[in-house]
Amino acid sequence: MEKFAQVVGIICIAIVAIFIGTTVNGLVLVKLWSWFVVPIFKLPVLNIPQALGLGLLISMLTKPDLSSLKKEEEKKEWYVGLAKVIIAPLVTLLIGYIYLQFM
Repeated sequence: MEKFAQVVGIICIAIVAIFIGTTVNGLVLVKLWSWFVVPIFKLPVLNIPQALGLGLLISMLTKPDLSSLKKEEEKKEWYVGLAKVIIAPLVTLLIGYIYLQFM
C-alpha cells in the first residue's frame, strides 16, 4: 500500500510540474511576443490561452528525438528536470528583456 501511495504521489507531482512548466512557458511567450513580434510585424498581442496553444504546437514540432538519449542521461534526478522546466523559460525571459533594452 505504501508503494502505491508513493507512485500516486510521484504521478501527482509530475502532473503539477507539467502544468507549472507549461504555464510558465506560456507566460514567457506572451511577454516575448509582445516585446518583439508585435512591434516588428504589427501582429496582435497573444493572450495566455493562445500562447499556451502556440507553445504546445511549437514544442510538438521541435521535440527532440528521445531515442538518442544515453542511459546515464535518463537517470537524472527529478529535480533537475523540474528546474529545467521552470528555470529555462525564466532565463529566456531575462535574456529577452536584456535584448529589449537595445531596441
